Parts: sequence; structure tokens; C-alpha cells
Amino acid sequence: MGRMPHGAWDTGWWTPNWPAILLLGVVGLILVVALIAVFTRKKQGDSLSRVPVVDVFEEEQETMLVVELPGVSEAEISVELNDDMVTVETTGARKYAKDIVLVEAIDGATLRKEYRDGLLTLRFARPAVTAQPGTIGSATPATA
Repeated sequence: MGRMPHGAWDTGWWTPNWPAILLLGVVGLILVVALIAVFTRKKQGDSLSRVPVVDVFEEEQETMLVVELPGVSEAEISVELNDDMVTVETTGARKYAKDIVLVEAIDGATLRKEYRDGLLTLRFARPAVTAQPGTIGSATPATA
């Protein structure tokens, strides 16, 4: 006897089971979405810090930093100084964090801080530069 066909698509080769393939694809997609949700879920009270925009102005007498912190109250802002690095962090609903490295060490005693309309302005006096005689731009006679 001859071969009995199993359906209209039977060509003698294996016929794919399309409903099962679609079901596996949907289940796989659901698993991927669930894994992404689990690994990217924030814990309660845990929020990612944003990086604020910072402008650094080095003037003749002082260095000025302007940090944009919209939506933050002045009580939520902390500023830490460490040699040539300034760290600005906030707490509260909107968290910001930024380490700013300057070209020279700063004196924390000269810090002036002002916060208005979401802009934190930090001013530091620049260290006095004293010229050493005979080091730059001076000609010394050669001795024989």
C-alpha cells in the first residue's frame, strides 16, 4: 500500500507544528521580559543618582563652580572637599552625585556657597602664585 497523507501540507517531509512553535516563542518572550524586570527593578527607597551639569570658571582671583540641581532643596545638598576634588551629592527624591576634579588644590576655608533657583554656586579663592626669581624668563650669566 501507499503512504497515507497526514494533512493537506504533507509533502513527505516533516511538517512543522506552527501552533507549538508560536507558543514557544511567546513563552520565551515572556521569560525574557520577566528577567529584565527582575534585574532592573529598583528596591524601595533606592533610586539611581543623576549626574548634574557642572560649569567650571577659573578666574584670576577665584575658581567658581556652577552646578545645576533642579528640584532639590538647599538642605539636601552636601559638598565635600578633598585636595583638588569637590564632591557634590544630594539626598531626597531627586538624587545627584558628581566628583569634580580641579587643576589645583583648593582651600576649604575660602569656600563660599550659594544656592538659588536650582543653581549651586561654589567659589574658592585661588592660591597665590609667587614668582621665583631667576627661574622663568631670566638670563643668568654662564660661569667658566
